[in-house]
Amino acid sequence: MDSDGRNKQAIFKTAVNLDSSLHGYDLAGSSLSRDGRRILLVSWPGKNQENRIVWSLNSDGSGLKKHPIGVPNAGWISCLGWTPDSRQAVILIYENPRKGETARPTPWIFRLSPDSGVWQALGGNMMGIHLFGMSPAGDRLGYFGLDSSDPKYPRDILRTIDVETTIETDILPISGLQQARWNLEGDQVAFLADNGRRIGIVSVAEKSVLAERSLEVSKMDRNPWTMDWADEGQKIVLSDFKDSRFVLRIFDKAFQNEKVYPLPIDKPLDNYPHVYGLGKKIVVLDFSNSRLWVFDPATEKWKKLF
Repeated sequence: MDSDGRNKQAIFKTAVNLDSSLHGYDLAGSSLSRDGRRILLVSWPGKNQENRIVWSLNSDGSGLKKHPIGVPNAGWISCLGWTPDSRQAVILIYENPRKGETARPTPWIFRLSPDSGVWQALGGNMMGIHLFGMSPAGDRLGYFGLDSSDPKYPRDILRTIDVETTIETDILPISGLQQARWNLEGDQVAFLADNGRRIGIVSVAEKSVLAERSLEVSKMDRNPWTMDWADEGQKIVLSDFKDSRFVLRIFDKAFQNEKVYPLPIDKPLDNYPHVYGLGKKIVVLDFSNSRLWVFDPATEKWKKLF
């Protein structure tokens, strides 16, 4: 469909249809290329019990292709995004341990060219890293992992990897990194660190902290808060628990001004709601109660979508 929801078109039959090319495969994800011309589908072994397969097809439903994965014991698969020219997809694959082994699944990152069917490893084994996604332009992948340059004082370090050249760049060591988010321009990264005690913004080019502030630590024993850029990159929004209620905390980029808005939640939550900046508004996803809200900071009003 178009970005405004019009011109919907059914392009192929899904795996539940007997006459579908995908019959017998359980689909577990999809991704549309940047130019809107190609779709990737991820399948899990269904009735076929074949190895996990990535599929590609044109956005008009033609040109369906199989792309078997050459990773032994491939487990979870996710398309992280597409290169700027939409010719390659960046895919995260977890390799499960062999039967009888107790090791954790090993993450690998690949580039897949749907035209040629060629898989190319993007760097080596990515064990111990935490991805925060591809840059808005699709040219870099952001992640953080352990900085082992000083064994006595290990810290997390913010890094990027160039999707085309596979060159890794260290941006900044930060203690206790937990979350990071690209801004719309891809030149800054917002972060949460020190178990929620610190929030800040890093300049990718200057490799320095532009602004930061300390936060009070929530006493809620729940899954952690979430954070994102808001107001088209001019503010930071954080979900938090304050005064016995879940709230939105909205900061300016200098972290000098803050506004707090209680969430209109009418049922108990098991986890912090997820927050996402969307233009001038903020989307709040409450997984516990299957609720989706939109908050407009300009009018300070909430709207429940479902």
